[in-house]
Amino acid sequence: MSFLNKGRLGLQQKNRPFDLTSILLAILAIANLLTIYNVRLFGIVEVLWLLILVPITGSIIINIFLDLKKFNFGEWLIYSVGLGLASDMALGLIINTAGLLLHQKTLVPQVIIPTFDVIFVALLIARHLYAKSSHLLPSFFPDVSNHIKVRILLPLIFPFISVLGAIRLNNGGTNNIALSLIFLVCAYLIWLMIFVKQHYEAEYLSSLFGIGIALGLSYAMRSNHIIGSDINGEFQVFSTTVKNGIWLPHLFPGSSYNACLSITVLPAFLHAFMRISTEYFFKIIMQVLLGIIPLVVYVIALNRFGTRKYLAYISTLFFMVQVQFILEFPALIRQQVATLFFGLIFAVATSKHASLLTKKILILLFGLAMIPSHYSTAYVCIGLLLLVSLLRYPLNKIKNIKHKEIVQKDTMWLISLPVIIMLTLTTFLWYGETLQASGGLLQKISKSVTSFSSIFNADSHSQFVVNAFGVGGTTYNSQTLARMSAKNSVQGGYNPSPTEYQPVPYSIDTASPHNTSEQLIYSGEHKFLPLAVNVLLIIGLAYMVFRSLFKSDEIHDAALAFASGLLFILLAVLPSISEDYNLERLYQQLLVLIAPAFVYGMIVLLRFKFAYVRLLGILILVVYLLYSTGLIDQAVFGVSNVNLTNGGTNYVHFYTTDGATDSLSWLQSTYNHNPAPVNVDYYSFFAVESHTSLQNNALVKSLFPSEITPNSYVYSSETNVHGGFAFDYYENQVVTYNFPQSFLDKQKNLVFNDQDNVIYK
Repeated sequence: MSFLNKGRLGLQQKNRPFDLTSILLAILAIANLLTIYNVRLFGIVEVLWLLILVPITGSIIINIFLDLKKFNFGEWLIYSVGLGLASDMALGLIINTAGLLLHQKTLVPQVIIPTFDVIFVALLIARHLYAKSSHLLPSFFPDVSNHIKVRILLPLIFPFISVLGAIRLNNGGTNNIALSLIFLVCAYLIWLMIFVKQHYEAEYLSSLFGIGIALGLSYAMRSNHIIGSDINGEFQVFSTTVKNGIWLPHLFPGSSYNACLSITVLPAFLHAFMRISTEYFFKIIMQVLLGIIPLVVYVIALNRFGTRKYLAYISTLFFMVQVQFILEFPALIRQQVATLFFGLIFAVATSKHASLLTKKILILLFGLAMIPSHYSTAYVCIGLLLLVSLLRYPLNKIKNIKHKEIVQKDTMWLISLPVIIMLTLTTFLWYGETLQASGGLLQKISKSVTSFSSIFNADSHSQFVVNAFGVGGTTYNSQTLARMSAKNSVQGGYNPSPTEYQPVPYSIDTASPHNTSEQLIYSGEHKFLPLAVNVLLIIGLAYMVFRSLFKSDEIHDAALAFASGLLFILLAVLPSISEDYNLERLYQQLLVLIAPAFVYGMIVLLRFKFAYVRLLGILILVVYLLYSTGLIDQAVFGVSNVNLTNGGTNYVHFYTTDGATDSLSWLQSTYNHNPAPVNVDYYSFFAVESHTSLQNNALVKSLFPSEITPNSYVYSSETNVHGGFAFDYYENQVVTYNFPQSFLDKQKNLVFNDQDNVIYK
């Protein structure tokens, strides 16, 4: 009997010539042939490899050890994607380690593809022989008519509309398509939640995935190049890894980015299978992960709401309509990957379907994958796990006293202390230098504790904390520039008069009300709406605690609510910590777990009238989406963010043109023959970082004359040249001042000029 017919489990039947193993082998063979002969089919080859590398590989691993019948499609998908990515990362690390030992380039297609093929075939053999179920994936479509199936798949068109809108703007066109995307998404949500009587879980999953990717691509696909802040440093270590054909752990001394496998080994491994540029790999392929994260949030919320799936859906939409999700996450690749694993840990912990042994194994695997993906996400996760574990004991004590009964063992929340200890030790081992080095985590905590007396000093907190909590408040003026000049001046630098470079008000194409009506709209969307939503969130968190303590539910809800609030307050209040950790990102991370609090807040407010919760919830979320995407500002004030217009602060700060990359290529080639310091401003530094190989020690992030030496290069971006201003960072805030055009014309030689980007020497 042949191999393809002798497996004891599978989809084979006596009268069928092929079983599932044969089909998967055929798909693998087709993908290999298309790649070998460099056949391009409008991205189909890339999609095919992405499916094989991530969900199919993960599903085979699950199928070998678990019975897939126990999982619904949503749980299967997120676990399959998580295991697929974790196994790809592990295999890439093994291949890279072999390359380091043999002093050979191994993160290259000719090594990675055949190695993966062998591993994949071995997994297929193992599945054929030992599968726990005859199915590779649970059923996605319910037993419904074809027009309902079309309705379920309808939201998957949103990402294509998003890409078309971004491309049109990139080519100097109007924002009609970009605006249409927002209107269509809002109309779809209102139609689905108010006018459609019968909902299907597949419809929820499809819409969350489609809308999530569309919102991310509306930002990521702007410009023909990398756009954002952190993503430039991420792209530098990724592109360097691809160019070198191997990840060198100590290539960027002191760089925490280079320690993140999520932006080095993992994308380099995946990229080896795809004929796509490194920039568009980041801009498109890695953005698909952004569409998976909402599904993780949905599964976590569903574990709380049970049969009321629409409440889990509304909770997830609340997670997605945040500004951080739409305009920050697309430029945080390492945090996207880490947040996916972070959410999977808690999805497994709260699962009602996974066994105790399955929970222990999956939590450990996802934790070990999260740690090398992103340092601060690992710190936050471990901090949360420790807080939850510690809080459960006193909270259980309170619950026992109130009920005067023995609380049963909490089987839904199973994260054992040995697992937490193992993850903590792994974090310290992996990020040892980052934790211990100057400016590392331990030093930051120590500095915060020893400088506790400066808690009310604005200089000890991030600008977000200063604005949100009114801690002191600072303004900058000519005296600020004088202090900056004196503090940051370099040997041999020029000695300018600070009054010559007046500060510029920090209001670059931002919404500015001119009359009472506009003031009301501005206050309503920028102040009252976020305040009202956060009040609902706080009420919901309080109810989660009350519900866990005084009802028959398990205690982990109360522990999570307490731990999340405590962690956020500590990072906001303690001095110096918020300077280094972006609290908006922490807020978005915590929403992975506590997004249901928004729904609970409405439930309490509406006195448990669930029909009204759905109506009020979707109306609030639609308005919030119009606010967070900038559509209201665009309609009322004529300004918006880079996702909707060729203007706004993000456009000025991060948009990279083809001319900019050409000028940076010229700078790189010239620098190679004549090394010298290169002065750039606070924001043009990002483009230089991603499009040159210049090390940070060669770059001076300032265009203020006192930091420019006679032999240095000065790179002037389009914003500097045409906008007439430059950016610096001083006293925990961005300082905007007049670009020193006359100074440069008098003191430096013009060596490159394409009318938009200018370089002096």
